[in-house]
Amino acid sequence: MLNLQKGFTLVELMASLVLGLLVSAAALALFFSAQRSYTLQQATSEMQENSNFALEYVVKNIRMANYNGSTVVNGESSNSGIVLTDKNLPGASTSLLTKAQVGFSNVSVKSDQLTIQYQVTSDQVNQGFFDCQGQKVTASRYVVERYFVREGGGLACTSNVGGNLSALSGNGELVIAGVDYFRVLLMIKNEKNDLKDISIAGYDGVSNIVGIQMGVIVRSNQSFGTEKYIDNNRDIQILDQKVKLNADTQAVKQQFLRDVVIQTVALRNALGS
Repeated sequence: MLNLQKGFTLVELMASLVLGLLVSAAALALFFSAQRSYTLQQATSEMQENSNFALEYVVKNIRMANYNGSTVVNGESSNSGIVLTDKNLPGASTSLLTKAQVGFSNVSVKSDQLTIQYQVTSDQVNQGFFDCQGQKVTASRYVVERYFVREGGGLACTSNVGGNLSALSGNGELVIAGVDYFRVLLMIKNEKNDLKDISIAGYDGVSNIVGIQMGVIVRSNQSFGTEKYIDNNRDIQILDQKVKLNADTQAVKQQFLRDVVIQTVALRNALGS
């Protein structure tokens, strides 16, 4: 009697192999997709956390602006918390004042510059007070700080170390890395007590400034190659402006995640009665 043996045919084996490869490919695709999604989410979270933390430090100092007994912040008042003219800060160079569209930028318009001043009290000195550059303030005096985007991208700050106004120039200390653009709006109150947000360039020099709105466009620390989910040609809305990355930035092959972070701060000493 013949013993019949049964097994897989060559066609069946090849079909099984193809099905196995398809299942493996699908599993790998899901893995890489999940990994990419996690990396993008982590980068976005890090951008927001780092930027918000750093801007909170800036906001803390801005809240102290006008700690001098005056309730008026404008281009005419002496020692105004927002430094707009040399009347606010005698002896200051024009290039060191609060200005619109004067700083480095990776978008279609230049970045704004914000200069503030506040009085450090004796109690703060005794408790140990440091300016934005990490310099210890050893006596009760006015501290002046200039916030701007320096060459290469990054929100930086200089201060009048030891009361020296010339120290306000230079590259300063980095506050937020990877900043493509810095925008500032002034919150003003007119004679009718109406509130309005205006640009630095649109300020009349007289209306009382009661607050500041700041916005930064920040980018991730790591690049994502040719990630198809990143559109370098998209419009970016930041406060009252809609901007795009400039041609030089779009030409860079490396792609970065970008996000907008905004902070609003009231100048409590300028709110008046």
